[in-house]
Amino acid sequence: MKSLNEIKNCERCDLCKTRYNVVLGRGNISLNTCILIIGEAPGATEDLIGEAFVGLSGKLLDTMLKEVGFDLNECYFLNTILCRPTDKKSGKNRIPNVNEILACRYNIEMIMSKIPFQFVILIGEIAKKYFIKTFPIATCIQLPAYLLRTGGVKSPHYQKNINRLQELGGKYYD
Repeated sequence: MKSLNEIKNCERCDLCKTRYNVVLGRGNISLNTCILIIGEAPGATEDLIGEAFVGLSGKLLDTMLKEVGFDLNECYFLNTILCRPTDKKSGKNRIPNVNEILACRYNIEMIMSKIPFQFVILIGEIAKKYFIKTFPIATCIQLPAYLLRTGGVKSPHYQKNINRLQELGGKYYD
């Protein structure tokens, strides 16, 4: 089994040529990690810093999770792929392609095997498409980037996502 350091040097797809960092995730891989959160892909901020969900979308996601009472220290944030999908360094983000997702799947599964999660939140259609069979009872919400484009906390879709997270919270705190 690969170590996390080996994953940081991954060259399984061409994204290794355009990334600054492999984004392993964000959070503590520990006994108190109960919620695994899987998004689409790292963005520019995540690529530069090397942590998942630390840009504007991540801040909105943190706000949503706190609003429903989740402790961020009990969450581990991960993406469907570990490198920012772009065609050149500092280029525009794009949706990861199937080859990139499949090339990264082994690394993702290795990281997930180290996390003692009980609940899963899938964020966006890419995460849902590639992980719903693995986690059929996962809670699915929309991408925070989409919510930001449609008004952030004032988005007409924001409350729907909060409601889904509250349903999970009811299960989590029972």
